[in-house]
Amino acid sequence: LPTLQLVPAGVVFAPRFLYLPLLFGVPALGSLLRRVPDFLPGILIAVLLVGAWVRCGVYADAESYNRAILKHVPHDAAAFNELGLALEAKGFEDDAVVAWTTAVKRRPGYSRPWSNLGRIALAKGDLEDAARFFRHAVAAGPRNPVAHANLGTVLLRLERYAEAADAYEEATRIAPGMPAAWRGYGHALWKAGDPERALGALRRALTLAPDDALTKRLLEQVSASAR
Repeated sequence: LPTLQLVPAGVVFAPRFLYLPLLFGVPALGSLLRRVPDFLPGILIAVLLVGAWVRCGVYADAESYNRAILKHVPHDAAAFNELGLALEAKGFEDDAVVAWTTAVKRRPGYSRPWSNLGRIALAKGDLEDAARFFRHAVAAGPRNPVAHANLGTVLLRLERYAEAADAYEEATRIAPGMPAAWRGYGHALWKAGDPERALGALRRALTLAPDDALTKRLLEQVSASAR
């Protein structure tokens, strides 16, 4: 019955509600069913099976599921964000951007849709827009290392090397085990004219990801320039 989600209960809540708590209700349910006519449990199971078949159409995929949520909670920014991801996966990028834009309008302090908007702008080469979106993502999620690293990537491409280094440094402070942030930090430091610190950052990145070809290549370039 919880799996039917007559009102969407969320992809986390429904399974958790279904398993352990209902397991403890089995003895009581068994006792109840022994007191009803023998044909009634069969009818109940048949109704639930038909209901499940119908709900499979409503919740056919991530897009339809989140649209169903939005029918009940039309201002749910998280559902708009997830809807955008589902639309992007289907190739409807413009519709995804609309969903993420709606999400940030509903909840400006929600980091994820800002990051998604920045990611799309970066892929299109709209660097100024990407930087603006990622700054919003960082402001909304100051403890999100990916948002800081994404901002660093854009600033590096905009040749704002000192700002890029600051963004990457914050990412490494929050997530010391993130090799991509250390690699970006080293790259930005090198471009900012600090090859010695760049070498340290790149060596840390290589320690965390020994097989990363991009880090190895950058380390060779920085080492050669520092001689």
